[in-house]
Amino acid sequence: MGCRSKGNGERVQAVWNEIGDDDDASTSRAADLDKIGVVADDPMVAPKHSAHGRDIRSLDGLRAVAVTAVIMGHFLERSFARDGGLPLKLVGEFASGGVGLFFGISGFLITRLLLVEKSRGGIDLVRFYARRAVRLWPPLWIFLTAASILAAAGFVTVTSESVVAAFFFASDYLFGPTAMFHLWSLAVEEQFYLLWPVVLIFAGVRRSRHLLIAAIIAAPAIRVASYVLFPQWRGSVDYQFHQRYDVLAFGCLLAVLWSNPHTQEWIRTQSATLTAGGLAVAAAASLGNALGGGRFHLLVGFSLQAGAFAAIIAGVVTSTGLTGRLLNSPALRHLGCISYSLYLWQQIFTLTPFGIFKVPIVGLLAALLIAELSYRLIELPMEPIRRRLHSRRTVASQ
Repeated sequence: MGCRSKGNGERVQAVWNEIGDDDDASTSRAADLDKIGVVADDPMVAPKHSAHGRDIRSLDGLRAVAVTAVIMGHFLERSFARDGGLPLKLVGEFASGGVGLFFGISGFLITRLLLVEKSRGGIDLVRFYARRAVRLWPPLWIFLTAASILAAAGFVTVTSESVVAAFFFASDYLFGPTAMFHLWSLAVEEQFYLLWPVVLIFAGVRRSRHLLIAAIIAAPAIRVASYVLFPQWRGSVDYQFHQRYDVLAFGCLLAVLWSNPHTQEWIRTQSATLTAGGLAVAAAASLGNALGGGRFHLLVGFSLQAGAFAAIIAGVVTSTGLTGRLLNSPALRHLGCISYSLYLWQQIFTLTPFGIFKVPIVGLLAALLIAELSYRLIELPMEPIRRRLHSRRTVASQ
């Protein structure tokens, strides 16, 4: 079972092409989209029968790759923890790269949706944030409750401060114990989306594109300044909003550039090159991060990785070859569908396992089972609420 539905992709893409990057795009495009059954949550395919209503070709499969990298990295980190040194740094890049890929996918997808909503009369901030809350909070609350119960039973370590920080998406500055530490990435993402839709509304598409480019260029300098001015954060360069926002910004920039039909056509002709080149640059950057230490990381490594992930996303969403077929296989698509719940739960079973779950295969199967249950019992039942939040398009600003 996957998240992706088939049907009206070509017609939706044709409408999307006409939207372009014109801030004054006619709201008649919204009527065109309505005629073929597309809500603002999906600019590429008709989502009426989609579990999430937000799919773009290959993205579910790419989410599966990202969460697999995170899990593999965490299992390997536990295996190499005693050895330390270069081996530990190398396997740590798996997990870091998986999170970075998640960020890039998120920036690309959310910006696509925002641009379509903007073309239909305006971005409704209240509904946007309500959709985010309905999407993220219920599985997170269940995880936080379960983690707290496990902590009370003495199986894992959880603090009340870490639970509160996770609830308010502040875990990127108020770090919790290992079982909760991974929630920094949710905090980075949600802090970014407190700002980005507002920028898009008030700056418009063209100026927002320029602001994204400026923010991406400024990111290495911000990381260096943070390193110099806040020595207490030097060990947190991987985990804080002001040091990792550029990965999301690259995904957003890709979505903005994508609104130009000529750019789309060029990307389609270069799909294989973008994918292969992105993989090569991402691997080189990861190796450089492990070998080169902080200077490479701060000045070059993160930026190279962020650009590489954007190239990979651009390549795979237009791929009709073997890569596209693999990423759109039912197994990978479904793994991508449960990737949010799987990301929440994997930490307990990969880095802080207890009892029989210390056996890697048992821990992995337990994480997959709980993620599946979370997806079916928590995420899917919330979909009608998210759809109702799309049923009326109130204009927040134009």
